[in-house]
Amino acid sequence: PLVRTPLPKPGDVVTVTYALEPHVDDVVAGIGGGPVLLRNGAWFEDRHAPAPDERNYRWPVIALVRTLDGRLMFVAVDGRHPERSVGMTRPEFARLLLRLGGVDAMALDSGGSVTLVSRAPGDANASVRNVPSDNSAERWVSDGLFLYSSAPLPAVVAPAQVPTPVPEARPSP
Repeated sequence: PLVRTPLPKPGDVVTVTYALEPHVDDVVAGIGGGPVLLRNGAWFEDRHAPAPDERNYRWPVIALVRTLDGRLMFVAVDGRHPERSVGMTRPEFARLLLRLGGVDAMALDSGGSVTLVSRAPGDANASVRNVPSDNSAERWVSDGLFLYSSAPLPAVVAPAQVPTPVPEARPSP
C-alpha cells in the first residue's frame, strides 16, 4: 500500500526502501505498463491501474495483446481527432481487444505517445500506421517496444484497420 508522508524540509535526510511483490527472481523479461485490460479472456478491472480517474476518458490508446494461439499483437486506436477518432475509454478498448481475439492484454502509454510503426510483408521500409494526436507527428522518445517475426510471410499479418463500435463486455471479478 502507498504510504504518504509529509514533505521533508531542506536539510532533512531521506531514506527510501522498496520491494517488488511478488518476488521476481525467476522473471526472464518484463515490461512496464498498465493497466491490465484482459486476463484469461475476460475484461479485467485493474485495481492498480495508473491514473484510475481517467478510466472513462476517451484517449488515443495502445496495448500489447496475446491471443489464445499465442500470437502477439499491438493494437492502437487514434484519438483527439474528432473527424477521425475520439479515442476509447478503457472499457471500450477492452471490448475491442476481446473482439480481436485477445486473451491477455496490457495497455501501454496513452495519449500523444500512441504511435504504431510497422513494415508490412513485402515492404522495404516501416511507416507510421496511425495518426498520432500530437500535431499528427511522432514524438521524439527515447524508448519503444518492438516485435520481430521470423515466421514465413504468410504467417505474418499485415496491419489492418478495424471499425468500431464494439459489443458490450463486463469486468471479470
